[in-house]
Amino acid sequence: MVSRAKSERVKGHANSRRKELNIRGALHEYKREQAKPAILGKPKSIRAIAESHKVSYGTLHRHIHGGRGIREANQEKQKVSPVQEWSLVQFILESADRGFPLNHAQIRQAANAVRESTLGTGCEPVSDKWVFAFLDRHHDALRTFWSKALDTQRARSLNPEAVKSWVDLVQKWIVDKGVSPDRIYGMDESGYPTGYTGKERVVGARGTKTQHKQGGASRQNITALVTIRGDGKMVVPPMIIFPGVNYQTAWNNGNTINAFIAKSINGWTNGELGYEWLVKVFDPATKEEANGLPRVLLLDGHSSHYSQKFLDYARANNIILLGYPPHCTHALQGLDVVCFAKHKACWQAAIVAFETRTMREVSKAEFMTVWVPAYLEAFDESTVRAAFKVTGVVPFNPDFVTAEQMKPSLATSTRAEFPMPQPSPVRAITNAMRIQPPTRFDLSPSNAARAPQASTSRTPQTPSRRRGRDEDLENLDPALWSPSKKMRTLYAHLGTTSAGSLLLGSPKIKSYNNPILPPVIQGVPSSIATPNWSLSTPDTSNEPYRTRSQLEAEIAALQKELALAHQNVAVRDQIIEEGNATMVFQNMGLKKMNEALHQQEEKAATDRARLFKGKAQCLSSDEFYEAVKAIEEGRKAKEVGKEAKKVARQKRKELREEIEREWGAMKERHVAEVEAWSEECSRLLQEGTRKKDLPPKPKLGKKPTLPAADDDEDELEEEEADV
Repeated sequence: MVSRAKSERVKGHANSRRKELNIRGALHEYKREQAKPAILGKPKSIRAIAESHKVSYGTLHRHIHGGRGIREANQEKQKVSPVQEWSLVQFILESADRGFPLNHAQIRQAANAVRESTLGTGCEPVSDKWVFAFLDRHHDALRTFWSKALDTQRARSLNPEAVKSWVDLVQKWIVDKGVSPDRIYGMDESGYPTGYTGKERVVGARGTKTQHKQGGASRQNITALVTIRGDGKMVVPPMIIFPGVNYQTAWNNGNTINAFIAKSINGWTNGELGYEWLVKVFDPATKEEANGLPRVLLLDGHSSHYSQKFLDYARANNIILLGYPPHCTHALQGLDVVCFAKHKACWQAAIVAFETRTMREVSKAEFMTVWVPAYLEAFDESTVRAAFKVTGVVPFNPDFVTAEQMKPSLATSTRAEFPMPQPSPVRAITNAMRIQPPTRFDLSPSNAARAPQASTSRTPQTPSRRRGRDEDLENLDPALWSPSKKMRTLYAHLGTTSAGSLLLGSPKIKSYNNPILPPVIQGVPSSIATPNWSLSTPDTSNEPYRTRSQLEAEIAALQKELALAHQNVAVRDQIIEEGNATMVFQNMGLKKMNEALHQQEEKAATDRARLFKGKAQCLSSDEFYEAVKAIEEGRKAKEVGKEAKKVARQKRKELREEIEREWGAMKERHVAEVEAWSEECSRLLQEGTRKKDLPPKPKLGKKPTLPAADDDEDELEEEEADV
C-alpha cells in the first residue's frame, strides 16, 4: 500500500535519528576496543571506527571526550522537554483510543498546561508552529485523521461487562443447548431513503468550490425488516413498511421475493407491526423446518421486540429471543456489522442509476422494483455467513470483540482509570484500595499502642493538612502487620491528611463545590547545590601520569561531588514518591466522581434501561417476562391513578368555580346591604338620631374555602403546571 509522502522536516528528523544511532554504535565499538586485552592486538583507531560507521572523525572524537551532538543540544532549547513530550504522546494515543482524540488547539493547550505547572502561569506559551514541529518529531507514533462520529451512548455501552453478558447468553442458549445454525436467526430493521442524498467524488472545473449533482433529494424513509439465518440461507422474506394511511396495491409492484408489505403513519415499525411480523412472517417461514425444536432469534432492544403479546407468542411457540445489550449492535449484531453496509451501498448505486436514467427520485410504487435487486445482490450466502462469523455466533468465538474496540467505554466506566500509564506502585495501591475500601480511619486500640487522631463520625470533618507522625508507626504492635491490617494502617494515616475526606464514605460530589485545582510540579530546591557533572567525563589532558597529591585531590573532589549527587538523587526519589502518592489520590478522586456520575445516570433510567440493565438478556426467559409484566402493570396502574387524579382535579375545579360564584353573590348582597344601610343612616340622622345610636355597618363574611386536597392531587397539579 502506498503511504503518504513525508515532508522535508520529517525526513530531516529521520536522518538526524539515523546519524545519532550511528554515533552510538561507534561509541559502543570504541569502548569495546579500549577494553580489549592487549593480547588480542592493538585497538582500532578513532578514524577507523568512524569510517566503519559512516561518522565523521571530528564528531566521534568530540563525543568520546564528553562533547554533545546537535540533537542533544537542541533538546535543551525545547519549550517542552523530551520526557514531557513522551508523556504527551502517550496521553494523545490513549485519549484517541478512548474516543476523545485531540486536535491541534487541544494539544497546544496540554503542552501549555505542562509548562505552567513547572514554570508558573506567566511562562511563554507554545506557538501554533510548535504543534507541527511536535508532530514531525513523533511522526512514527502520531498522524492526523479526519474524525468519524461515534455516538456517546454506543461508546459508553460497549464495555467488557456488556460483551461478556452477550457471550455468556450465546454460550447458554445456543452452544450448550446444541442449536444448529439452521435454527439461528437474526432480525433487524433499517430505513431506506427514496432519494440519493450522499456524496461521491466527481470531476468538475478547476477553481470551483462546489460541484452540484442533479437528482432526487427526498428525505422520505421506507423501513425494511430483514431476517438472516446462521447457515447463510434467506428463508424468511423481508417485511417492507411504507409510510401511509391506506394500503396501495401499487406498492407491490416488482415484489418478486414475496416480501410482506405493511404500512404505518410515519413508515416506522411499532409494537403492532412487530407482533404482525412474528406471527405472519417469521413463524410460518421457519416453523415447519424446525419440526418442534427451539428456534433462536437474535434481536436488538427496540420496544416492538418485547411487547407482552410478542413475548407471549414467542414463549408459546418455542422461540428463544436473545436481546443484545443496549447500544452495542454496531459491534455485536451481524446485520449492522456486515450486511446492511453492503446493502446500503448496493441501494445507493441502484437509486443513483435510477435517478440518472429518469432524473427523478424513486416513488413508492417503484420502490420494490429498485430495492429487490439490491437486496438479492447484498444478501448472498457468503455475506450472511460472514455476519454470523464476525460476531462470534457461528462458529462460536467468545473473543470476537477486541480490547481496542472497548477502550472508549473507559471514559465513563464506574471503574475509573487515568488515560495515562501509571507506575507499578500506584497501580498496586489503587488495586488494593479497590479490593478493600475504607470503612473507618482509626486504628483498633487493641492492635496499636497509640492510634493517630482521627474523626469518629461517619462524615469526616475538615481534615488537617499535617503529616502523619512517624512515631505512630514505630509504636505499633508487630502483630498488626497483616495484609488487611496494613491497609487499615494506611487509611489511618491518610485520615490525618486532606485526602481523608475523599477516601471515606460516599460524599455528594457536585461540580460547583469540587473545583479541579491545577497540578503542582515539584523540582529540586535551589538550596541544594548541583553536582559538577563534568567530573564524570574522561580527562582529555595528555599527561599519562599523575602525582599522588593530584590523585588525592581528584578523589576528594569526586567524593564531594558524589555526596552532592547522592543528596540530589534522594530529593528526586522523594519527589517521585510524593508524585506517585498524588496519582493515587487523583485516581481515587476520579473513581468517586465517576460513581457520582453513574448515580445521576441511574436516576434518569428508562424502562428499557431497567429491563436490560446494560447487559444482554434472554427476552423469552421467565425473569424478563415477569419484569415486562411488572412494568406494564405498573404503567397501567399509573395511568389509572393519573386518570383518577384528573377526575378528582376536575371535581375540585368545578367546586372552585361554584365557590367563586357563591363568593360573587355574597359580595353583591353585601354591596346592596351597605347601600340600604347608608340610606337608613341618612334618614335617621335627618330625624335627629345621634351617630352612636345608628345601626352597625353590615360586614362581608369570609370567603368559602376548598376542602383539604390529597398529596397526590397536589402533585398532579404541580406536574400539569410544569407542563
